[in-house]
Amino acid sequence: RRVIVFSCSSEIRRMEPPITTLMFRRLPRRLVAGELLQEIEAILGRGVVDFLLLPWKEGIEKNLGYAFVNFLDAEIAAAAQQELQGKLLGRDSTRIVPGDIQGLRACLERTQQWLES
Repeated sequence: RRVIVFSCSSEIRRMEPPITTLMFRRLPRRLVAGELLQEIEAILGRGVVDFLLLPWKEGIEKNLGYAFVNFLDAEIAAAAQQELQGKLLGRDSTRIVPGDIQGLRACLERTQQWLES
């Protein structure tokens, strides 16, 4: 599997644990991780993301149409969902929802498990 990882309801509310990881759905299939990160940082500022996973399908050089992004805190994640929902990359079809796992450590552990499977 080819994976690029940067490590350094559909509305987010204050919850325990706080929501910091979002799943971006319906992304353009030729999008690369660096482009997604640039788009996020252009709107929210640099240094707000500590994890980004955009899985690729082997052999066809296209991503799977979704990504997981962990933000530094819940307030940034909430702003990301509000500012980027339906507006990311000029596509109104992009959807952003809370991830099924939350936090940098959980994202890294899940990625490691996925790579080992």
